[in-house]
Amino acid sequence: MMEKIGVCDWGIGGIGMLQHLKLMQNYEVVYLSDAGFMPYGKVAEKELSERWQEVKAFFKSKNINKVAIACNALSTLVELNDDFINVIESGVALVQDCGAKRIGVTGGYRTIESNSYKTPLEAAGYDVVQSVGQELSAKVEAGDLVSKETTESIREVFSPLINCDYVVLACTHYPVLSKQILSIFPQIKLLDPALKMAETISNKWKSNQNEFNIEWYTTGNTETMIHSARISFNENIINPLKVVL
Repeated sequence: MMEKIGVCDWGIGGIGMLQHLKLMQNYEVVYLSDAGFMPYGKVAEKELSERWQEVKAFFKSKNINKVAIACNALSTLVELNDDFINVIESGVALVQDCGAKRIGVTGGYRTIESNSYKTPLEAAGYDVVQSVGQELSAKVEAGDLVSKETTESIREVFSPLINCDYVVLACTHYPVLSKQILSIFPQIKLLDPALKMAETISNKWKSNQNEFNIEWYTTGNTETMIHSARISFNENIINPLKVVL
């Protein structure tokens, strides 16, 4: 029987991937939102690497060896092996499936500045245009989806990408804003790596569980997590526990 798996993100963004995964196989999941820490997209590489060691230690304390990293910023530095699946490898594979050549990528500062999408895609012959959307993850994390400020942020982030064939949402928070994005830029075609990531997990980590169960943990505020998950993902989080890493 499959052991528990871990899923981590800076915040609630990974819930979207979990909702896809629920439709594929049953798992015992421990979900960690590290919202009490500085947004990963703003963290220097050395500090983020040190934080990743603390995240891994948390999962080890739960006897978890298989961890899915649903955060693009953290995925820029996580070693790939049989025990770790990260969202960037899924995003790159998704682009390669779509058949287009001019690709937009929007994500947080670290994701964009690392060129973790741009480098492999350009090497494969794609024309890549990037745009930083750091502020959008904070909007989703707060459950602020339709304010004037969020709308203006969407305009600023996506305007440089309007001539791309597809735009990769290189932050798991952004798909929540898809309706708003497309209402402003109906010509844009969006790519969400979350489904591809769920498929990768389902293919690599087989499970014989009878039902899908999630234990919720956060380094941030539990009430904010409950509120924002309900607004942003229509997910009813039960009894999230506060942890200190």
